[in-house]
Amino acid sequence: CWWRDLAPVSVRVSSSPTISTQLCVEFLERRGVACSPQHYNLIASIVQLPGNKFYTGVAEKTRAVDQVQVPQLSPVSRAFLKLEEVFVRWNQPLPASIMALDAGSAPGGWSKWLVEHRARTVIAVDPAEMLYRPENERGEGEDGGESVSFRHMKMTLQESIPVLQREGFRFNLFVSDMYLSPKMSAVDVFNEVADSGLLHDGAVVVLSLKGNEAKGHSSARFDALISKQVEKFSARCSHVKVYHLLSNRVRERTIVGYWVH
Repeated sequence: CWWRDLAPVSVRVSSSPTISTQLCVEFLERRGVACSPQHYNLIASIVQLPGNKFYTGVAEKTRAVDQVQVPQLSPVSRAFLKLEEVFVRWNQPLPASIMALDAGSAPGGWSKWLVEHRARTVIAVDPAEMLYRPENERGEGEDGGESVSFRHMKMTLQESIPVLQREGFRFNLFVSDMYLSPKMSAVDVFNEVADSGLLHDGAVVVLSLKGNEAKGHSSARFDALISKQVEKFSARCSHVKVYHLLSNRVRERTIVGYWVH
């Protein structure tokens, strides 16, 4: 490679997902390439894609690199990208007229995606404030066509269930990206909603499965936790897929499937 002619060579590795960074560093160091996150003259960028495929690139460091201010994604933007990616990768049909329940909706990334992608009704449930809100309670779809009914219920999911039951709601899409205590699981939250009668048979379900281990703890422990939740989810859903999305954190996965009543 051309960069082997540059002396001395020291590489900064940037990868997505970030869990791959250490593996890449070890690979390079075994081949005699020095790696450093601070003292480097080359930047190696590596992006892992589905099917164990990779995009890679190497660039020389310039002074301009250190001066560039890289914009950080807001929580709304990061969450929005999760839902965008999961439906592209799952590649299964969505309901023609979406009635969506977004549990643990704040700051609002998933509600934003739903409003902009054909949803007819979006009920966002979270006691916290939403960073995202349409300018009015009826926003426009992404094609400027049929309006979208949006409502934020500022309460817990458990408090919202009897209210939604009384109002006769039935949803064909249920999503949840909420953080939960270690004693709770996203699949248990889904089961509570399913058992309440709020979901149509065949409803699409998307959940974030988030680990609570501190950085540096065993990935095997996290994977074991996820496998138990996946097993419980698969017992009630079909066409189940689990993804480590580009916007997921290291100890986070996204699961999707059709609920089978």
